[in-house]
Amino acid sequence: MQKNNNYDDQYALITGTNDNVGSSGDLKDFFILIGWVILIVVVFLASFQSIANYMIDRMSIENLQKIESLFNSKIPPPVEDKYKKRIDNLYEIQRKIIQLDPKIQYRDRLPIGVAENKKINAWIYPNGSIYITQGLLDENMNEQEMAFVLAHEMGHYSNRDNLKAISKQLAIISLGLMTGRNKQTAVVVKNVANIESIKYSKTQEKDADLYAGKMLYKLYGTNQGGIDAMKRIKEKENYPEFLQYISDHPRTSSRIYLLEQQQKSMQ
Repeated sequence: MQKNNNYDDQYALITGTNDNVGSSGDLKDFFILIGWVILIVVVFLASFQSIANYMIDRMSIENLQKIESLFNSKIPPPVEDKYKKRIDNLYEIQRKIIQLDPKIQYRDRLPIGVAENKKINAWIYPNGSIYITQGLLDENMNEQEMAFVLAHEMGHYSNRDNLKAISKQLAIISLGLMTGRNKQTAVVVKNVANIESIKYSKTQEKDADLYAGKMLYKLYGTNQGGIDAMKRIKEKENYPEFLQYISDHPRTSSRIYLLEQQQKSMQ
């Protein structure tokens, strides 16, 4: 009996009271858990977004307009006289683009407003209102360059990205609620969701660029205005290009290359 007890004591020293053995197992379990969390988040987001996109793409125009009306508080205010002529010109270009795209012909126009912001930027709200910053307008881009900027935002509208962005946020919020009060899990879920969101947004931006390039071809016979606009934007960038890897937009150099390849394919 004593001999057996000694063996038991020795085994306990090796396993039960050995901190390294326990830590190794805990660490392995931790990484397995993280792996499962990441897998669940990716699958959930992909599934949720696929179902939501399917429904949004097939939504009737009547229901689409009902949803858009919920965001009518974002209708732009009157444009300052300083920019009025340029905005009026954009409305004329917009009218032509609407005529070329059957998917958005139910709209007479998409309101265009000017945002008091010195950055070079433009965006579209869920109700179809397009905002262009003062900084972009002050660049004095030519007609084809501005047509590309406008057509890019209209491309988001045609693809219904303005509504798909809402479903994406709902998916992320749902994941946050599912994690409850577990802070470690919540951090992992948030980071993975952000990465997936960035990847999806970059795909939308690429599609909007191609849409805009296509519209420029129909209007002017070339997409050179898009290439020139992106080159102008690249010259104004004052941060390292590698930071664009974590942006929700593709790298500007990649967008230029995409439009150049589109140009070659159209010739």
